[in-house]
Amino acid sequence: MYCYINKEKETDRVIIFLHLPKSGGTTFNDIINQQRQYYPDLCMLGTCNNNGFYLHLDELSTEEQKRIEILFGHIFFGIHKQLPQPNFTYITFLRHPIERIISSYYFHREFPNTKDLFQSMTLYDYVTNPDWNYNLWLSTANLQTRMLAGKIEEDLETARNNLIRYFSVVGITERYDDSLKVCQKKLGWEINAYEKRHVVPNRPTLEEIPDEIIEIIKSKNEKDLVLYQFANQLLDKQIKSI
Repeated sequence: MYCYINKEKETDRVIIFLHLPKSGGTTFNDIINQQRQYYPDLCMLGTCNNNGFYLHLDELSTEEQKRIEILFGHIFFGIHKQLPQPNFTYITFLRHPIERIISSYYFHREFPNTKDLFQSMTLYDYVTNPDWNYNLWLSTANLQTRMLAGKIEEDLETARNNLIRYFSVVGITERYDDSLKVCQKKLGWEINAYEKRHVVPNRPTLEEIPDEIIEIIKSKNEKDLVLYQFANQLLDKQIKSI
């Protein structure tokens, strides 16, 4: 993960972007980076290593942790418990589970660290092999529910309650611009034109995916499907409130 710290002073509130894999989060990371021009006191921490991961909180000094303004990355809900700031809010984007998993497969066929492995298997292999069910970031089974619940277990009720209680922005990938309008209102951010990142070119459309594979993904992601519909309802309410 990455974070922005305040170069001048300690903070009493942290914005946490919980990046669900293949949900438009890399594009949103760029939008976070846009904020540097409006908040010159922000300084970014986090560098890439060979595993593709970036920064752990315990790599920061106590003083640096006290100055965190924004924290973002592929993280499970609950990281706020490790922060010294008394106040926090989360942001996230959910994506339709079927689209998310298909996108994950085709993205990782091209991603340098994973392409050899993924090019050696079919989409059917990916969604039917139980070894992928609970893989940390490449999971094919209710990953969004588990990350938002902050648990390895698929606790739908906790995930829903967390979205209600702790998230100031619940975005939807398929409704990206509407979601950004909520961000602007809730966070007071200036959001300029943006470019979609990590879009897989020439990926088959949903209509081109065999029905058998679609049904397998549905059966393994029943809770994510319910959570996705719930998140859409929350976004509807957020839009009405601005």
